[in-house]
Amino acid sequence: MLIDVDAVLDAGHRDLDTLDDSLDYGEVDCWLDEHVFTTHLRAYVTAVAHALGIGEESTMIDTAAPASAYLALDGRLPSYPHRELALVWDERHGWAAAVETHSGEDLLLIAYLDPRHGLVPAPHIPAEFITALRHGHPTGRLDPPDLAAPSRRHTSELLAAHSQSCDQVHRP
Repeated sequence: MLIDVDAVLDAGHRDLDTLDDSLDYGEVDCWLDEHVFTTHLRAYVTAVAHALGIGEESTMIDTAAPASAYLALDGRLPSYPHRELALVWDERHGWAAAVETHSGEDLLLIAYLDPRHGLVPAPHIPAEFITALRHGHPTGRLDPPDLAAPSRRHTSELLAAHSQSCDQVHRP
């Protein structure tokens, strides 16, 4: 969706801060939000990584809709002793534990975080989820929950709420 900023400004929106709040984007968010969304997603994923005791270098994000994140984890699960473990997130289903396949195909998603935690839970929640799986405790669910937020702006606000301080992250 392209917005003719000059036409909008000519229509009486001289302040870009009020412009952003006054337009109804429906299903598509304005490009003006993408930098903020990327910043919030990167900070949130970093906070989750710190809660897991891993560095930012073990993470990747993709902000193309639907946004997603990948965290490479050390260790393996008792039920998948020959496969590398990962934690993944996307803006439709939230967090899921995954294992790498040997053929370079897509990851094998083995459990989704309980949807009661929401799309963007506090960083220690996904870390506790992985810890439980590593100890062989059944947790999560097999089917992907539908957690999609009504807009990318709303998702960005959820991400920002849990990414304010990476220094105060709970570590397992």
